[in-house]
Amino acid sequence: MSKWLLAAGTLSLATTGIHLFAGGPEVHVPLLASSPSALLKTYVSLLWHATSAILLINSLALLFAGVNGRYRVSLAAAVIVQ
Repeated sequence: MSKWLLAAGTLSLATTGIHLFAGGPEVHVPLLASSPSALLKTYVSLLWHATSAILLINSLALLFAGVNGRYRVSLAAAVIVQ
């Protein structure tokens, strides 16, 4: 078990929560409201949700790497390379 990777995963999960629950009303919704074009709204939503997914996947990978020694190096490296 790696305390450092567990701490990193926990902080990353907290960041994901802030992104989803505070950033949505503060950033995503106003961007959708201000965009006159349907294409721009699609891009904004696509980028927002892709960022959310990547944050969550990285958080889970760091937490799993912190618990499981077998995949620790490869998962931590995958998160770092991004």
